[in-house]
Amino acid sequence: MALSYGVGTIVVDNAMECELLVQVAKQSGHSVKALLRVNPGVEAHTHKYIVTAHLDSKFGTSITHKEEIAHMVQTLSAIPNIHFEGFHSHIGSQIFDANAYVAEIQTLMKFVYELQEEYQIQTKALNLGGGFAAYYTAEDKPIPLSEVCSTILDTCSMEKERYQLPLCKVMIEPGRSIVAEAGSTLYRVGFTKQTANKKYVFVDGGMSDNIRPALYQAAYACDLANRMNEEKCEKVTIAGKCCESGDILIEDVMLPHAQRNDLLILYTTGAYGYSMASNYNRLGRPAVVFVKNGKARIVVKRESYEDMCMMECDELVHI
Repeated sequence: MALSYGVGTIVVDNAMECELLVQVAKQSGHSVKALLRVNPGVEAHTHKYIVTAHLDSKFGTSITHKEEIAHMVQTLSAIPNIHFEGFHSHIGSQIFDANAYVAEIQTLMKFVYELQEEYQIQTKALNLGGGFAAYYTAEDKPIPLSEVCSTILDTCSMEKERYQLPLCKVMIEPGRSIVAEAGSTLYRVGFTKQTANKKYVFVDGGMSDNIRPALYQAAYACDLANRMNEEKCEKVTIAGKCCESGDILIEDVMLPHAQRNDLLILYTTGAYGYSMASNYNRLGRPAVVFVKNGKARIVVKRESYEDMCMMECDELVHI
């Protein structure tokens, strides 16, 4: 499908994907550029579930396997309608230290130089991935984009000059840093409950619309949107309505005394809120609303029971 629709570049992760792309490209005749994803072994200091370049990561091929990588490059380059451009890497998400990118670039440039010397492989492009951090809580100190981009470009220029490489394109993937803070999730408060050690505030959503706290303990900030000017006098835990003890959106946050039908706003959900939402516990996904200059418009409608039942059927299948 990618080839038939004219996708410009395909990133190949491993040897089997390489073989499949070659096979499909031969059959279709469509032209495409290719990048090979490699694992530079540079670990960003973030949660283990969103580190993508440790030794046994499922992503990419380790740069220590130079012979295997060279063979994949040669396999791709042997097909006239596949144009090998270079390499892709990614070292993790929510990176707060620009030195992680310096280490990634230095490692990759040395690797590219060795491939050029040992296998005569010319690298025109490098995709350095993303991971640029967004602001979620007061503990977060994202690197300004201008600063991290300057670090990346300066390091690339220095390393390109050091190894005299024919590199002509550097790519980044700034996704989360662009859209995360642009989105918030609005919940309605249902009930509250006091246990021996906690005060729970239950909302009409949870891990079905935001899996990240349950999946890898992502931290968020929130407010009662309809009571922004009131004193935050009570420590509570924001819990969802899914049948899981892990369905907790925020642990121990200070809020005004929450009441039924209050509106709770959870910040920085523009990147991995709706895109990771599901029908967990058979719950419908919420609506998506764009707001600008005092005007609002629905861009994704709220999922109804009819929507969720739409694919159900009763058809005989002959085995």
